Amino acid sequence: MPPLRIGVLGCSDFAWRKAIPSLLKVPELELVAVASRSPDKAAKFASAFGGEPVVGYERLIERPDVDAVYVPLPPSLHEEWVIRAVKAGKHAFVEKPFAMSAD
Repeated sequence: MPPLRIGVLGCSDFAWRKAIPSLLKVPELELVAVASRSPDKAAKFASAFGGEPVVGYERLIERPDVDAVYVPLPPSLHEEWVIRAVKAGKHAFVEKPFAMSAD
C-alpha cells in the first residue's frame, strides 16, 4: 500500500519540535510539502524535514500529490483551512481547538 502523502499548513514551533519528527517515524506516511506565508520559513522546514517548500496554504491544498494535511496554524485559522482542505478532498488533522466557538 502506498504511503499517505502529507502536507503541512504552517511552520509552528510545535510542528518543528514534535509533530513533524513524530510524523517522519511512521513508515505509512510521507511528508511531501510544507507551506508557509514566508518563503524562508517554508524552505527552512523543507530543508530540515524533506518535502517541497510551498508559499501559501492554498497552493499546498491544491497539490494533487497531497492526500492529507496537518494544520498547526494559530487556532483562529483552524476552521477556515480545515474546511478548505476537506472541500479539496484532503484528509485533515488539526490541533485543538477546531473552531473558536460552537457556532
